Amino acid sequence: MQIKRVKLEGVTVHDSTEIEFPDRGIVLFSGKNGSGKTTIAEAVPMAVWGRTIKDRGQPIWSANKGGKIELEANGRTYTRRQTGRVKLSFSGGKDYETTTHAQREVNSHFGEFATWKRSAVLSSQESAGFCGATDAEKKRILEALTHSEELADAAEIAAKKSKESRESWTEKDKQAAIEEARLDAAKRALRESVPSESELEDVEEYDPKAHKIALKEKEKARGELDIASESLISAREEMAALNIDRKRIEKDRDKITAGQCGACGQDITEDMAHAHRLDIETALEAIEARAKQTLERGKEAEATHAQALEKYEKASEEEREHDARRKNSETIERLKQAKKEEEERAKTAGEDYAKAQFALKEAERAKAEAARELDHVKTAHKILGPKGMRAHLVSRTIKALESSANSWLSRIGDKEIQLQMSAYGAKSDGSRKDEITISATIDGAEVSVKSASRGERRRIDIAICLALAELAEASSGAQRSTIFADEIFDGLTSAGISAVMGALSDLAEDRCVVVICPEAPHEVAKAANAHYMFEAGNARRV
Repeated sequence: MQIKRVKLEGVTVHDSTEIEFPDRGIVLFSGKNGSGKTTIAEAVPMAVWGRTIKDRGQPIWSANKGGKIELEANGRTYTRRQTGRVKLSFSGGKDYETTTHAQREVNSHFGEFATWKRSAVLSSQESAGFCGATDAEKKRILEALTHSEELADAAEIAAKKSKESRESWTEKDKQAAIEEARLDAAKRALRESVPSESELEDVEEYDPKAHKIALKEKEKARGELDIASESLISAREEMAALNIDRKRIEKDRDKITAGQCGACGQDITEDMAHAHRLDIETALEAIEARAKQTLERGKEAEATHAQALEKYEKASEEEREHDARRKNSETIERLKQAKKEEEERAKTAGEDYAKAQFALKEAERAKAEAARELDHVKTAHKILGPKGMRAHLVSRTIKALESSANSWLSRIGDKEIQLQMSAYGAKSDGSRKDEITISATIDGAEVSVKSASRGERRRIDIAICLALAELAEASSGAQRSTIFADEIFDGLTSAGISAVMGALSDLAEDRCVVVICPEAPHEVAKAANAHYMFEAGNARRV
């Protein structure tokens, strides 16, 4: 079960909490007991099966009678409500008349609750429970992991399988024809869509560095043009200001010629008029001198502006040519990519066609085996009974559990710890009895699991827990599931925690691993990709 999101409303201490899970990596939940961190994990099986991980009958809903859990997993959203005629629904499903009907469909999506719990929940209490269980309880656990408790139905399944296989073989025959038609269509599409070589020729190569230089030259020319424009405008504005001053002074001169003051217009004496005329002539000469200079500067500015404009237009044209070559280059790359994609599709179509031919041959071979398979139904029923294959499977499962647990111990132990598991025990007379036994060798010394130190027992618990999860996942054929590791660090030293986190980090390479603990040890927080701190039903990412 790959979990993407869990949303809780009115669940234990959670009024409204929503957590999103990554596809892979370690997510840490920390907080005091009762803060609601474990409730997130408990809500997963509650949403799917209506059960909690501990399954002890404690209520998960708060007292407001309006609780709801939303679980987004494996591409669908599942909703479990506290009340209502139909408490379970999911996206893409029809409207069911009862919760029981909806539950049957959901069970087909995820399988049995017990299998999920064993493969996706790492709890040292569960592994300790296995070590302390009776022989019958251990066998039931192992049979549940391997589904061997269902072997009694194998005879009936075998009888039905012939019909189902015959229908499957017919479908494979049809599929082969479909794949052959798809191959022909792919070949035609390839011939029609791949561009010819001539379409890709005679195109000047695009040079990004030259284009970058051309852009800089264009920007430089633009700057020079702006400066030249400002100089030209400045010269023209100054010439206009001088013309205004000239006209004003000439107007004053006309008033003085008429015997009036240029400023106030009153009559003035000839001596005063003469003095004013001298001043006016001086001012006009100065204006004419400045006008001559300004005119020369304006001409220079016009020439500079013309040169700058010509340079800018030339740089712009060169940049446009580079940009055109860039666009042509991109077009060619797209054509090449399209050709490559068409070739890949043709290759895939050919492979699919070969697979379809092989599938057709396999179907024909399987049809010949149908009669023999039907003859074996009764024999299979006897062999797969509780005294036949089932006992053999339990024995092999014990060895697989031992091997897996020892593999995990080698990664998380600071001592050399090896477990020995057997499907047989020793009687007082030395003969064997049908009983599952577990013992340990620690640094070369044989000890019972109960006599090991607290830290050693904790490592053994974690290793068996991981091994049980590994076996459950392998036996069910389930996809990589989101894993919850609930308070598994008690009794471990800092080195032990680091070793266990190393193992969890390996698991987290292809799935999300949720680590739940009251406090966040440095070794755990350091390895976590995301950390949520819980307090009174509120989850805060830190």
